[in-house]
Amino acid sequence: MRIRNLNELSDEDEFKADLVIVGGGPAGLTIASQLADLPIKIILLESGLLDESLDHDALNTLELTNLEETSDWLALRAAFHSPSIPSFDPIQQAFGVRSRGIGGAARYWGAKVALLEPSDFCSRDWVPHSGWPIDEAEVLPFVGRAERLLNLESSEEEKRRGPAFDSLGPSRFGVAPCQWRYARASGSERRTFDFRAEWLGRRQTNLFVVTNATVTRIITNEHGSQFEGLSVTSMEGRRLLVRARECVLAAGTIENARLLLASDQFSSSGIGNAYGQVGRYLMDHPGSEIGRIPWSPRLLKAPVRLQTVVERGRIVVRSLGLRLSDEVKRDERLLNAAVYGVPAVAADDPLDALRRLAVGTSRGLSGDLALVLRGLPLISKAFLVFLLRDHRVPARVRTATVERLARHFPAAFADLVQPYGAARKRSWLVLHAISEQAPDPSNRITLGDVMDETGVRRPRVEWGYGELEVRSIRRLATEVTKVFRNMGLPVPQLHPWIESDSPGDAPLIDMAHMLGTTRMSVHPRSGVVDRDCSVFGVDGLSIAGGSIFPTSGHANPTLLIVALSIRLADHLRIRLEARTR
Repeated sequence: MRIRNLNELSDEDEFKADLVIVGGGPAGLTIASQLADLPIKIILLESGLLDESLDHDALNTLELTNLEETSDWLALRAAFHSPSIPSFDPIQQAFGVRSRGIGGAARYWGAKVALLEPSDFCSRDWVPHSGWPIDEAEVLPFVGRAERLLNLESSEEEKRRGPAFDSLGPSRFGVAPCQWRYARASGSERRTFDFRAEWLGRRQTNLFVVTNATVTRIITNEHGSQFEGLSVTSMEGRRLLVRARECVLAAGTIENARLLLASDQFSSSGIGNAYGQVGRYLMDHPGSEIGRIPWSPRLLKAPVRLQTVVERGRIVVRSLGLRLSDEVKRDERLLNAAVYGVPAVAADDPLDALRRLAVGTSRGLSGDLALVLRGLPLISKAFLVFLLRDHRVPARVRTATVERLARHFPAAFADLVQPYGAARKRSWLVLHAISEQAPDPSNRITLGDVMDETGVRRPRVEWGYGELEVRSIRRLATEVTKVFRNMGLPVPQLHPWIESDSPGDAPLIDMAHMLGTTRMSVHPRSGVVDRDCSVFGVDGLSIAGGSIFPTSGHANPTLLIVALSIRLADHLRIRLEARTR
C-alpha cells in the first residue's frame, strides 16, 4: 500500500484504476480492505491528510438555514461534542460533526455500536417514508462479518445470553431492554477500535491512497448514465483526473449529496437526481439530557448502566439501556427512542486532584492534597486498572485477575473498567435520550452561494425535528422513571421540558449521526440508490455510508455502515472479477 500527498505526485494529469473510492472513513476503508486480495488497482482519495488538519477542516464549513441558532443551541452542541473532538467549532459545523483525514470523524467516536431493531426495517403507517427495501434477515450475515472486523462479540451470542433484565419485566412499563457494545482494538482488552490505526497496520498491495485530494466533480458520459472519472484538487491547487471502471462515494452524508449536486455539467440538477431526491431526507438522532440521579452504589444495578462480563478471558463491556417497546410505539404512534446513562465525574474527584498536583496546575495545594489523601481507596482502584491494562504484566496474571474480579464483584468490576474512566468519584448518573428521526424530504442538503477553498459551492443544510421526536422522548422519560421507582432505586430528577406541552421547549441537538440524503429505495422517485447501493441510472457509481439509510432507528450507525459496506464490497467483487477475466 502506497500513501502519497497529491502535491507529491508527478506531473501526470491523469491516473487510472479499476476502482476509485472517495473518502477514507469507516465505509471507504472497509470496502478497500474487503477487496485486498483482488488483482486490481484501487485508488482511495482522502480530502484530508493522515492526521487532522485545521486547514482541511475548513472545508467542512456549512450553512444552516432553517433552525434558529440560539446561544443555548450553540452551547448545548459545544458541551456535547467538544469533549471528544478538541477541534470542534460549533459555528463552522452548525450541524453534524465532520473531520477530514484517514479515519474521518470515527477517529473521535466512542466505539459505541448497536443494531437496528427488526421493526426499524419495516414500513410504519404512522411514519411517512419509513422502511428499507431490504430486511433484517438479508443484513444479518454482513453484520456478523462486521462484528468480527470490529472485534465485537457476535450478536447471536448476545441473544443466547438472554435479556439483560429477566427479573424486571420492563415491557409492562412500556419499555424494553436495549444495549450498546464497544468495538475493541485488535489485541487489546481496553483500547477502543481505531479505524485509522487498524487500517494502517495492514498490508494491501493493490491499494494506492492519495491524501490532500478533494473531489470537486464526478465525470460521466454526456447522458449522465455512465461513470467515467473524478476531478480532484489539493488545497494548494494541484489538479488531477482519476479514471476508473467503478467508483464508490464514501465521503459522508453531507459530502456524498453535495458531490452529486455539484456535478452539474450535463444536468442542472446534478447526477442521479432525475426526481429531485438527492440531498433529501437528511436525518440525525435528535437527543438530549433528560434528567439526573444523585450517584449511589445502588445505581450499579440500575437498568441503565454499564455491564461488564468476561468471555473466554476477554473483558466485554456493554452499555445497558431502555427503549420504547414495540407495542407502545405501535399503539401510540411513536418513534424508536432509547435512554442510556453516563456517570458524571465529581468536582472533588481525587484523580483530578492528583493530576493537578502532578503537572503543577493546582490552585489550592492543601485542598488538592486533602482530596488525594481522602481518595486513596479510589486511587488504589485506578492503579489496579492501570495494571490490568499494562502489557508488561504477564498475560496470565492479568487474565486470572480479571476473571476473579468479574466473577466475585461483577457490579463493582463494571464500574472499574467502564469506558468513561476508571475508578472516578461520581456525582450523578446523567440520563441521555436519543430518538429516531422521522424521514422528512424538507430536511435536506442543497448548494449554497459561497464557494469553498476548492471552488465548490458549500453545502446548505435544512434540518429540524418535530413534535413526534419530542413526544417519543417524553413518553420514554416517564416510563423510565416508573421502572426505577418499581425497582426501589433512586428516581431520576427529570428536566422541566419533559413535562412541557410545547415541542419548542425541548433542547434537542444532533448526535453527529448524519444519515439519509442518498437513501436506498426500490425506485428513483423515492431514493437515490437501489438495494445494491448503485446510483439509479448511472452505471459504475455506487454509494456507501450513512447517507443510504432510509430510516435511522435509535442505534448508533457505525456497525450497520460497516456491514452494508461489506455487502457492497461483495457486489463490487463480482463486477470487478467479471471484468478482469
